[in-house]
Amino acid sequence: AAGSRRWATPLITAQIAVTFVLLAGAGLMMRSFLAIYRADFVIEAASLVETRINLPPAKYATPEQRIAFYDQLQERMSAVPGIDSVAGATASPYGGTGLRQLSIDGRPESLPRYSTPVSAVAVGPTYFRTLGLELVSGRPFDVMDGRSGNDVAIINQRLATLHFPNSDPLGQRIRLANPSGGPEPRWLTVVGVSRTLRQQFLQELDPVAYVPIRSNPPPFVTLLVRPRGEANVAATIRQEIGAIDNELASSRVTRLDDIMAQSRWGHRVLGNLFTVF
Repeated sequence: AAGSRRWATPLITAQIAVTFVLLAGAGLMMRSFLAIYRADFVIEAASLVETRINLPPAKYATPEQRIAFYDQLQERMSAVPGIDSVAGATASPYGGTGLRQLSIDGRPESLPRYSTPVSAVAVGPTYFRTLGLELVSGRPFDVMDGRSGNDVAIINQRLATLHFPNSDPLGQRIRLANPSGGPEPRWLTVVGVSRTLRQQFLQELDPVAYVPIRSNPPPFVTLLVRPRGEANVAATIRQEIGAIDNELASSRVTRLDDIMAQSRWGHRVLGNLFTVF
């Protein structure tokens, strides 16, 4: 009995310590989840749909051919009575995108610039209007951005807070390098700051830099559409793509709020585990 009592106090102390650690972990996880949950709703995802279109490289070999297709699709979709707004992008929110290493003009090369990778998304000029993603300062892209001499970028508040905490990011020049190498990226002038919308899948709120899709049009595009009412968006998208090129097709049309919900499951699972423990 005396031996049991001698072990009881250390065991209870250890249990209490572990309990506090788990409570702290659960609290931090819940705080992180709530921050992500609130930030995800800076746009009305429920009324948005997205689909991906892949262009055959042989048929759309040049940037001019790809831009011509994107412009024509934008024009046709925007003229459909049941469509409020449409935009092209290299990735939809919550679904992930390529990461870039950030350089800031005038900052010493010795600074730890690459400690926080930046999510980079190329978007069309109507992207922010289609998503309803508010700019807190500056301006959205226009049709001239991305052309020669108009090398610009829009950053989100998360990036502005991390890298411009005591200065105005508007007018600053940044460069986004591919970590795997490639040609030297151009300097981009920051013309706007948007609210923070999560880009990466299963991650915290990430710093994002948006660039005009016209500057380097890829052989694929994610089409984001905000329909009016209960329009048959999938049929409309297929019809308008086929009217431009009957050999093309889109992937299945997906509601953006479904992508958003799927991208949060990891945080929900971990939060529930911490709560159970």
